[in-house]
Amino acid sequence: MKITVPTGSQSVIGKDGTVNPAWYTLFQKLANASNTLNDAVGITRNSVSATESSLSGSISRTRSALEEALGSTSSTLTSQIEAQGETLADGIAALSDQFGALVIPDATQLHGEHVTIDYADDRAYPIVQFSECAWTILAVVAKCSTGSCTVTVDIDGTPLGGGANSVSTTEGNVGHSTANAVLVGSTITVTISSNSSAELVAVSIVGERELATL
Repeated sequence: MKITVPTGSQSVIGKDGTVNPAWYTLFQKLANASNTLNDAVGITRNSVSATESSLSGSISRTRSALEEALGSTSSTLTSQIEAQGETLADGIAALSDQFGALVIPDATQLHGEHVTIDYADDRAYPIVQFSECAWTILAVVAKCSTGSCTVTVDIDGTPLGGGANSVSTTEGNVGHSTANAVLVGSTITVTISSNSSAELVAVSIVGERELATL
């Protein structure tokens, strides 16, 4: 809509006391423009309100759908896990019935070193130069076919705690609980002393090692 403003020489009120036609026309156009603007603002407000209401309803429906879907999924997963657990339990029970109860091996196993000295001399005999694994010596068992002697076992030059074996034709067993840890790379030595014509001196060093676990 084009609005023309009257010239300054045209007064609003004419000589006859009425509104100048040019100004009257201007006032009408301004009033119409104001009404049109008010109508447009009202339509826009109504449109925004309707959009907000529509979005609110859509968000509410989407939230409800998600909650329902999540609840259904959680219930389904729980049922599947329970079913798989029951299947696994049934399978283990079937294996147990068929092969007997499952046996879990001990975490340790026996380990030892053995040496026989035909004709003993008072000297040191290295029987393990480099231990391939770590283990613990628990006892030394010794016996000879004739004569007697003393047997001392040491790890890397340190005698086992618990004392030496007095070896005779009767088998003797000496336990050890200190200074008895063999490391990877350790040297184990048997030392003969106080030898009295000892022959076929058999020495068994017995202990245990820990198994490797996953």
